[in-house]
Amino acid sequence: SLSVIKTVANPDKMAKRFEASVLGNLGGVYLFLGEPQRALQYHTDALGIWQTLNDADFLDGQADAHQKIATVYSYLGQKREALKRYEQALAIFRQASPHIKTLMRNRTSEAGIFNAIGVVHAQLGENRQALSYYNQALKTAVDAWTRRRGLTHRAAAVNGLPMIVSGLMKFS
Repeated sequence: SLSVIKTVANPDKMAKRFEASVLGNLGGVYLFLGEPQRALQYHTDALGIWQTLNDADFLDGQADAHQKIATVYSYLGQKREALKRYEQALAIFRQASPHIKTLMRNRTSEAGIFNAIGVVHAQLGENRQALSYYNQALKTAVDAWTRRRGLTHRAAAVNGLPMIVSGLMKFS
């Protein structure tokens, strides 16, 4: 693909993309180790790099960084900031859709963000909003699987999303 050729032809972009990915991975490790402030710093640094790349081919990296930052804020109990970051990630994923080669991954990521927003609303006791986002997550995930695999895989999509189904059952 042309975007791959452009990226390979620009080793600086490849190095920056790799650096941002590694920083994001380190952030995930530090969150797992119970060091959320350190995780937040690594994810914020990764976001800064993705933003400097300023290329439609790297919008998914920006969205992913916002999603990871939102997860840290949620972990820290800063639910409103988490919701703001999840919404930013969602907006970027939608903007990136035409540019991302693996649209299935993008739609699945979008479903994950809807689910995460639903979880935060549930934690805030905002059950109607949570239910709305869980429903959007389910619809988006089933749609992604249906487009990729055909109608026979709709059940697999639902079975693969136990948290969403659990959330739906909790509020129905």
